[in-house]
Amino acid sequence: MKKVVIASLNPAKINAVKSAFESAFPNQSFEFEGVSVPSGVADQPMDNEETHRGAVNRVNNAKQSKQGGDYYVGIEAGLDGGCTFAWMVIESQG
Repeated sequence: MKKVVIASLNPAKINAVKSAFESAFPNQSFEFEGVSVPSGVADQPMDNEETHRGAVNRVNNAKQSKQGGDYYVGIEAGLDGGCTFAWMVIESQG
């Protein structure tokens, strides 16, 4: 069973990651675990670059906080020009 560490305790983000992995890999079993880690950016990122950096930072901080994951996932939502969007960064350890 592969372990997926999600860099958030937000139930909506955890469920989104579960849904994505189960859809992409229907024949694999996963264990999902959320961890609370900082993004290192503003609470509300205001452009694409800052939002992406927040998702990358979450992955890096999750790797330090919780070792032994097969995948690490960071999600960061942001605003840019009145549009809302999110970055999802997935890092495989295999």
